[in-house]
Amino acid sequence: MSSWCRRSAFRSRPEAKLLPHYRGASGLAHFAKVLSHAMSVDRATVRRIARLARLAITEEEAARLEQELSGILDWVAQLDEIDTGAVEPMSRVAAMTMKMRKDEVSDGFCAADILKNAPQVDDGYFVVPKIVE
Repeated sequence: MSSWCRRSAFRSRPEAKLLPHYRGASGLAHFAKVLSHAMSVDRATVRRIARLARLAITEEEAARLEQELSGILDWVAQLDEIDTGAVEPMSRVAAMTMKMRKDEVSDGFCAADILKNAPQVDDGYFVVPKIVE
C-alpha cells in the first residue's frame, strides 16, 4: 500500500479527528487535554508511536516511555490553566528589532582581488574551457 493510501486511511479513522493542527502553547495544551481525555497513554500507544518513529524498544523501555509520555501530557495540560489572554504573541523572549541596511547593489569592491586567483582572465571575466559545442 502506498504512503498516501495509508494517510488517507488514517484520516478516515475516528481518532484522526482528535489530531487537528494546533499552533502555540495554548493550542498544544488544548491538544494535550483532548488527548488525555480521549486516549490514555498505554503500552499499545507507546508501541504504536515507536513503530511510527521506526524505533525498536524493549518491554522495559515501553514501560518507562509510558510513564514519561503520560507525565509530559500532564505537564502540557497544566499550560491550559495559565491565562495567556493578555500576553502578546512573540517570536523571542527579549524584544529586539532586526538591524536593517540600505538595499544597494554593489560588486563588493573586490573584483580585482577575486580575479587575481583565476588561472585566466579576459576583460574582467573568468575564462573557462568550453563544455558544450
